[in-house]
Amino acid sequence: MDKTLKKSADQFRRWKNPRIKAVKKFVEAVGDKPLAQIPADDMLDFRSGWVERLETVNLTANPANKDLTHLGEILKMVNKLKRLGLHPPLSDLAIESHDAVQRPAFSVDWIGTELLAPGVLNGLNKAARAIVLTIINTGARPSEIARLSARFIKLDDNMPCISIEPDQRGLKTRDSRRKLALAGCSLDAILMFPAGFLRYTRPRVPSVPDGKRRQPRCRRSDARKDRGLASDHNPPANQP
Repeated sequence: MDKTLKKSADQFRRWKNPRIKAVKKFVEAVGDKPLAQIPADDMLDFRSGWVERLETVNLTANPANKDLTHLGEILKMVNKLKRLGLHPPLSDLAIESHDAVQRPAFSVDWIGTELLAPGVLNGLNKAARAIVLTIINTGARPSEIARLSARFIKLDDNMPCISIEPDQRGLKTRDSRRKLALAGCSLDAILMFPAGFLRYTRPRVPSVPDGKRRQPRCRRSDARKDRGLASDHNPPANQP
């Protein structure tokens, strides 16, 4: 399938699993049926089941809409590739989210006093620690930094930078291909790993570097994430 082209084994696994989950939930809700025997009522029943769940648990509409989207993609693709000529009832199924809020940004002050406080990253291995420091001034995704190899690290350029490009794995979006300048603690961190992060480039990289979730001071009470950090703070990568 074209959507799985250039995906690494790990990317393919993470692409496949939520779709398997969506189909499994649908079968549990309405039964295992041939595509031609799935009426609009089945899709609405599946949607209604999600709505009822959202009313009883503290969740946004995101997981429900992801299941509906994945299921719709599968039904349309099977219909297309098998040339069935069907018209799966997939219109107007999205669940409106009334509590969607923009993800808050990290403040420069919090980055300096919490994330970069002395000793706060000591529980990480050296590579994971350098990955976190590289994120701070580049705003790159943890997985993008973790999978860097020497060919994408340009320390001899007039402006040292890293290049985010597809290699053995595809990029998350078309706009993900980019060059990011290195400065401050991010430059210091990459200087410690000029050949890249071999610990994480083979064979599978966790979405979050090892040990990071064990650092309570690195977690905001408002559920902010490290992705997208940007800071004027430039502590050395080998800070205590």
